Amino acid sequence: MENIHNSIIKIKSRLKLLKVQEFSDKKSSGIPKAAVFVLLTQKHDGPSILFVKRSNEVSNHKGEICFPGGKKEIFDKSLLDTAYRELEEEIGVTKQSIEIICSLSPEITRTGYIIFPYVAHLIDDSNIKPDKREIEKVMFITLDDIQDPERKRTIDFLSKKSRIQRNGFLLNNYLVWGATSNITNELLERIHQ
Repeated sequence: MENIHNSIIKIKSRLKLLKVQEFSDKKSSGIPKAAVFVLLTQKHDGPSILFVKRSNEVSNHKGEICFPGGKKEIFDKSLLDTAYRELEEEIGVTKQSIEIICSLSPEITRTGYIIFPYVAHLIDDSNIKPDKREIEKVMFITLDDIQDPERKRTIDFLSKKSRIQRNGFLLNNYLVWGATSNITNELLERIHQ
């Protein structure tokens, strides 16, 4: 596996070319929206992404591995504001602790939401305090671990109409699939461009 990204600085310089796009609500009126932060940071074993494991107390996506974020509320001025608010509510990270790098393509979930992902550099991870009602666990996973071919999985689902196959991967014995897997894969593609 080629390790072209030995530092977060190189990754940021590649991703900054993508810019931060503020998504318009008008194009997808009536469809529920959510925003997430894909947080990159430099850990001792290499550049890493922060993932969270949702608690079993939340109403949707119980126990799933995802990025910090959530549903846009009526009082949120923008989807970026949604991402900031949810980041602080879920894991206690404020906007002063991150630097926005870019945005990625919106992702439609199986539950009918459109997720708008923002990529940011987590500058200071010392204040992470998960809200235990929402977040069971915070995990930093290196990019090398995420890209390990041994972690790749194909998942079969039965929908109302047919059998569907989706790609995913294993992280610390947890299955990452769906929108989170798709967003992660897009990020990796952008890093390697």
